[in-house]
Amino acid sequence: MSMASIACRLKFLSQPNSGKMLIYLPLAIHLCRGSRDGAIEFQELSSLTFGAVGEGISAFAAISTQLGACVSFLVFIGENLADVTGVSGSMITLGLVPFLIILALIKDASLFAPTSHLGNAALVLAVSTVFWYGFSESPPRSLETYTQFRYAGLPIFFGIGVYTFTAHCEVVSIEQDMNNREEFLSILNWAFLFISTLYLSFGALCYMFFGDDTNEIIFENLGASSFILFVKICICVCLLMQYPITLLPASVTIEDLLKVRNHVMWSFIVRVFLVVFTVFFAIMIPSFEIVTAFVGAFSNGIVSFVLPPLCYIAHVRIGNLEYGFNWIMAIGALISSIYSTFIVVNCVVNPQSQMC
Repeated sequence: MSMASIACRLKFLSQPNSGKMLIYLPLAIHLCRGSRDGAIEFQELSSLTFGAVGEGISAFAAISTQLGACVSFLVFIGENLADVTGVSGSMITLGLVPFLIILALIKDASLFAPTSHLGNAALVLAVSTVFWYGFSESPPRSLETYTQFRYAGLPIFFGIGVYTFTAHCEVVSIEQDMNNREEFLSILNWAFLFISTLYLSFGALCYMFFGDDTNEIIFENLGASSFILFVKICICVCLLMQYPITLLPASVTIEDLLKVRNHVMWSFIVRVFLVVFTVFFAIMIPSFEIVTAFVGAFSNGIVSFVLPPLCYIAHVRIGNLEYGFNWIMAIGALISSIYSTFIVVNCVVNPQSQMC
């Protein structure tokens, strides 16, 4: 690691703006891309602050986040296509293995760029369908009829909420393959703002539509008309194309750790193994809610809410108030992640628990 690379990172981290704590990783990576020497990955930033231990924790958390996200995609696809085809979700997931391997062997994320437009169209179609069905078939009722707060659901909520930050790990490969990299920061900011607003409004409205009967996969609340089945297929295709993009950073990281990135045969073995690994867990834990909550609590909480404020504290001169805020965020996120992970594992072992 050269002094130029370190200076680049510290220059970024010394900019006193706590608002970028949660997205400092992709921002720093972008700002340090100016030269071949400045190219960095997630674990390198943690290594700069915490040494080999930090690098190991960051790498493990990032890899498990990416693989967990891929598992959740497969669970979602299996459960929805089971409704369409009448075949079990496990059999559908197994049937996708050859296609998943082919996608995983593609090392250039830019080749999937055309599918992003189809994905955006599918997302708009899905959200519009849910809103149309909800307002027409199950419109919101008086607020008094809803459960205002359920403490038992907090651990699962925390895991699922943190899961939404899995984009942390994907922006690296996306930024590398952008034609106009100077637009990256602007696009990143608008994407975070838009997606956060969409998540909050979508979740709130869905609960107002269906109340306590809201399914972990919202399409299960929409019936089984031909149009709903068509929407499910569109979303499944969208997630299928997202699978290799999400798997790519994990594949590259593991290949680099094993020093086989440029070895064709070993690279092939690593990627096939990762596909088999994700398929295995998608079949063993066929619950979208449990998988997403576990990924968020177990690994993504570390990458998104624990390491960023600690790195920020280590490299930025800040006042006592901001110093305390960052420590509270890091410690609170660590405790919440551990507790939420424990509850999620308990739900796998004992699905009838009140906490599930």
